[in-house]
Amino acid sequence: MSTVLNGADIGRAHYAVRALLERRLEPTGLSFEHWIPLNAIGTKGEPVPEGELIAFVTEGLRLSPQQTRRRVADLLAEKLLVSREDGRLALSERGQELWSQVTAEVKPITSYLFEGFTEAERATVVALLAKVTERADAALAAP
Repeated sequence: MSTVLNGADIGRAHYAVRALLERRLEPTGLSFEHWIPLNAIGTKGEPVPEGELIAFVTEGLRLSPQQTRRRVADLLAEKLLVSREDGRLALSERGQELWSQVTAEVKPITSYLFEGFTEAERATVVALLAKVTERADAALAAP
């Protein structure tokens, strides 16, 4: 008997993990869509060119560039991000503190979710999800 994997399976996993993150974000007032650009800069550990950040978030969340720019503008208005003279965006001191706090709260959950899987199992899942994403992107690009 073969195992059937479909979009519903992937969706359930996505939304379950996202719900765990959103539970940690709720007290901060940040939405998931605001967390992604903040986390992208925090994870990189250095300022990011604004265009690069917009492209990364737009592609990852499947938002329009205008929607992404609004999320980034919100983060700037909340003083969680700062715009540097060179056009790069950086975490403000407040943004760094918030990013560090949420990351510290999420890290043990992430560790729990992925413990017990072999490196080969992880590699298989990463390859499978990359292929599904590639195919979905191709389907989205088709007329």
